[in-house]
Amino acid sequence: MAETVIIEIEGLEQLLRRFRASNKIVAQAIERAMTKATLHLQAKIAVYPPPPPPGYWAAHASPAQKRAFFAKGGWEGRTGTLGRSITSEVRGVGTDEVRGIVGTAIPYAPYVIGPAQAAFHAGRWKMIAEHAEEQKGQIEEFFTEAGQEIVGELAGK
Repeated sequence: MAETVIIEIEGLEQLLRRFRASNKIVAQAIERAMTKATLHLQAKIAVYPPPPPPGYWAAHASPAQKRAFFAKGGWEGRTGTLGRSITSEVRGVGTDEVRGIVGTAIPYAPYVIGPAQAAFHAGRWKMIAEHAEEQKGQIEEFFTEAGQEIVGELAGK
């Protein structure tokens, strides 16, 4: 004679409801994590290094930089424009390609914080990619927290 075992899962209906809502839960958690990540990186990039010591510019600027500098009328002091121009954006929320974008549209930014960084700025200004690499651990933590939130939501906690 065959024996029969019936397995009954208590709370299955509630679990299935949570799973049906999981796309929304995951999308919201990923958006929060990506927003935290981009704002965190934006804040780090926007910080100016200390000004160079007296005589540094004269010793390190190229002849072309000096001509451009004097053609413009000389030094007016730090304006903070580059730091204020750093923006962040999260795109693709709810899709398979959520992207966090941090950057600036300032035309001279590549020469200060980008891949075309002028020798004068090297060693003083960090490039955007350097900031991203330094903040990788913190950014990963934002997504670890998001994973924990997702699990907690799906578990009904």
